[in-house]
Amino acid sequence: MSSQCGRNFKNEFIGFIKSCYSGEISESDNVFSLIDPGLQFEMVNIPKSIKEEIALQSTRKIGIPIWEDQWLTKNNIIKSRILSLVGKSKRIYGRETHAVRLNKTEANEFLGDNHLMGATSSKSKLGLLHKEKLVAVATFSKSTPITRDGTLYQSFEMIRYCAKNAFSVVGGLSKLINHFIETSHPDDIMTYIDLEWSKGRSFEQLGFRHMGVTPPQHFWINPIEMIRYYPHRLPDGLLNIPDELHNHNYFRISNSGNSKFIKLLK
Repeated sequence: MSSQCGRNFKNEFIGFIKSCYSGEISESDNVFSLIDPGLQFEMVNIPKSIKEEIALQSTRKIGIPIWEDQWLTKNNIIKSRILSLVGKSKRIYGRETHAVRLNKTEANEFLGDNHLMGATSSKSKLGLLHKEKLVAVATFSKSTPITRDGTLYQSFEMIRYCAKNAFSVVGGLSKLINHFIETSHPDDIMTYIDLEWSKGRSFEQLGFRHMGVTPPQHFWINPIEMIRYYPHRLPDGLLNIPDELHNHNYFRISNSGNSKFIKLLK
């Protein structure tokens, strides 16, 4: 049972899966397997006690984790990702769009509504318009000088990419990356891929090379608020008392880390 407004996490999730997928589904210990596309989703409840926290940390996640807090607080984004995976999102083709530069407000509003991690600071903000409506956004960092094999390179990071909820922009990622290359002339572009949702195959198809993985990130969360906090960004009064967080009803969770990819252009 969910702790937010009496909502039932499991019932909501099962109901949605059955509404968008009519094939065979098997269930075992909160793991739901969609037989035909070969997908597995694991419902992950937010711990509400130290015992549950320890059990969660010692359990290996199976398939794509559907976290209780994200289902409850970012429901449309999670549903959109599932729709894309089962082939039920609405398709727009990149050739039907045109790339534009966005201001901070435009990019942040779109990312807040459509990206699981929300908005963050960036230097370049690009979007795709379809019939003058924004359907995809990518943001990039400022240039960072990197020396590789004795040669100085100007390296950039692609920080965010997402399409509008319930839509897939076929070729959209490629179009935005190519537009950035044409306008900013990077020597390379690197990015991080959330291992909970992707192995990065779409980036490999665009010429990116896998460079390794980062360790899981840790968060503290209150099961009533359902807000994730990085350890260094805890609410006022809690930042300097890590040994007492359980007493304030905060429990630790960890994601699966990220894959690092790089596209060399020079």
